[in-house]
Amino acid sequence: MEFRRSPPHQNFPPTNATELMFRDQQKRFMNAFRSGCPAGTCAMALFAYSVVLGLAFIEVGVADELSPEATAFFESRIRPVLVKECHECHSADAKTIEARFRVDSRSGLRRGGDSGPAIVPGKPGESRLLHALKYTGNEVAEMPPSGKLAPEVIANFEKWIAMGAPDPRTDDDPVVQAKIDFAKAREFWSFRRPRRYAMPTVQQSNWPREPLDAFVLHEMESAAVTPADTAARRTLIRRVSYDLTGLPPTPLAVKQFVHDESPDAYERVVDRTLASPRYGERWGRHWLDVVRYAEDNTNMGPHNGPYPNAWRYRDWVVAALNEDVAYDEFVVRQLATDLLPETGPEDLPALGLFGLGPQNHKEVQLSRLVIQNRYADDWEDRVDVVGRGLLGLTLACARCHDHKYDPIRTADYYALAGVFASSRQTTGPIVDPALVEASEPARQRVKELEAEIAKLDKEIAARKKKEPQQGATAEETAKLQSHRDQVAQLKETPYFEVPIAHILTEETILVEETDGTRVKLAVYPDQPRDLPIFVRGNAGNHGTVVPRGFVEVLCDEGPERFQQGSGRLELARAIASPENPLTARVMVNRVWQTHFGQGLVRSPSNFGSLGERPTHPELLDDLAVRFVEDGWSLKRLHREIVSSATYQQSSVAADVSRQGDPDGRLWTRFPPASPRNRATEGCDPGRCGADGWSDWRTVPKRRRCRIHPPHDLWQGVPA
Repeated sequence: MEFRRSPPHQNFPPTNATELMFRDQQKRFMNAFRSGCPAGTCAMALFAYSVVLGLAFIEVGVADELSPEATAFFESRIRPVLVKECHECHSADAKTIEARFRVDSRSGLRRGGDSGPAIVPGKPGESRLLHALKYTGNEVAEMPPSGKLAPEVIANFEKWIAMGAPDPRTDDDPVVQAKIDFAKAREFWSFRRPRRYAMPTVQQSNWPREPLDAFVLHEMESAAVTPADTAARRTLIRRVSYDLTGLPPTPLAVKQFVHDESPDAYERVVDRTLASPRYGERWGRHWLDVVRYAEDNTNMGPHNGPYPNAWRYRDWVVAALNEDVAYDEFVVRQLATDLLPETGPEDLPALGLFGLGPQNHKEVQLSRLVIQNRYADDWEDRVDVVGRGLLGLTLACARCHDHKYDPIRTADYYALAGVFASSRQTTGPIVDPALVEASEPARQRVKELEAEIAKLDKEIAARKKKEPQQGATAEETAKLQSHRDQVAQLKETPYFEVPIAHILTEETILVEETDGTRVKLAVYPDQPRDLPIFVRGNAGNHGTVVPRGFVEVLCDEGPERFQQGSGRLELARAIASPENPLTARVMVNRVWQTHFGQGLVRSPSNFGSLGERPTHPELLDDLAVRFVEDGWSLKRLHREIVSSATYQQSSVAADVSRQGDPDGRLWTRFPPASPRNRATEGCDPGRCGADGWSDWRTVPKRRRCRIHPPHDLWQGVPA
């Protein structure tokens, strides 16, 4: 982009609100500077000036530099509404473009129509479009004329404008995508199956320690840069301990490693750290972040938590990672362990992946269509977790229309959504049903005794209220004590308190009308359903019915249809298949990202066309293939990465690499700590060492950070 200086003394009117604000702050800064303002005032003026200057440059490039989150928000919350409510009168397909205002392109929406600009990015209050949607008047027509949009839809537009109105469309962006050529689509890098590559030849042959090092060094030598020196031993043990457990090593462990000259000293440190139970806690937290784990969900309505049994899923994840459960099995069990013959009820907490999914508030006083749309919003969340979390694809963007950038059809979306429409979120016991049945008489007897105790207490209280001197008789006191003793004894019955978890069942919920004024939620066991396409995402506007199945571009011979119940087990196996080109790549990339701060693909949840391309494609493929061949073992993957020369580099780059690889994309140094976003877990242990505590787990609770470790981690620790 070329910037030219304006001729001297020539003034141009501001072209938008950002430029107007920029000129205003420029004037204030210069006036403050010329008047000899106090340092603080001048500094504040300079700060405001620089911020607005930054905003001006941001606006210039907003169309080119959109975050995946901003793009997803526009595609899922803004574009479908524009298509449904506005295109009829304000698009290229309209017979007459009303008010010369088009919303089917970015430039048209920003330019506005006869009344002027429709939106002012970053300023909802000054945007005519928002005034039109809110029916506020202000000399702006009320839109759409058929009726005011729902409050949550208007709130989405307000949020979008406040975000800067990010819009990934181009002026020639088609409204309807052409038919997808799947054979051609499968030629895209992430849809091709990964394959093994021969280790490249390198000049500095004594540097690689692991196979991955040869790929990294080859790229360095091609760019005429060199790796950094090996990090100091004290740095290495702290690095690997923080990365694998989230905690620092003990001072004794550091001292022993620094003075241990045996050739396998570092290898033993790695093995010992991977064997620590803290490993599962650290890496379980990363997994829980990916699958949006939470112990409540109060922003979705009054009936979403806190969930007292959510920790069972969290602890299941921690235990599975500590046991190094194969990643393919790890995925399958979280989607469908209840359908596996080899797992029992004790494994049901694994279903918390979706059993704990957020649920939009539903009640029978709402209309049938409103409730149906809220169920549809729930299914979108599930499809999004499968898409971005496990496959690295923005599948949820296809809810209202074919994906604008990737070969994903609306039919693909509803094929997946049908799986979750045929599954019910509920809770269930995680012990043998026979044990629950055996303890049921004890629970019933306790219920009867507690009712009798409550009745006696009420009678005694009523009598005492009339005659304060009259308390319980000796017989009543004895009876109360006997009942309470029986209750205490019965509560000792094995499995009196039935442990439960958040699970999925093979049940379909349908919203059915009763008398025309109310609806009911009817549950149908073992009756899976195929969903129709909801035209423009609206559950009240049905299109073609789509059989439950997998994403077509990931299937070799046409779309794979699910026939077994809801299809959860078939979906799980399709995701975790060695033939799936995405699953292993996505997980390997997430592990690499957590160790190095950036992934080989720097858009870890988007391997589609809007995502970044891998910096080292052959390395990513080779790691993914060997990950599968090694039994999907995450610990083996960690061991190779932390044992590599790439990982053991100093964070100080060589002089030639500072110029040839300033951003570190060739991994010519280990990334500094700050960009790697060191987790909060390390905050307490690091502080404990500084405060003289020998064991961080003995620190009183009042002195710890507000984090959420496994439920039993603090047992026996002083308060």
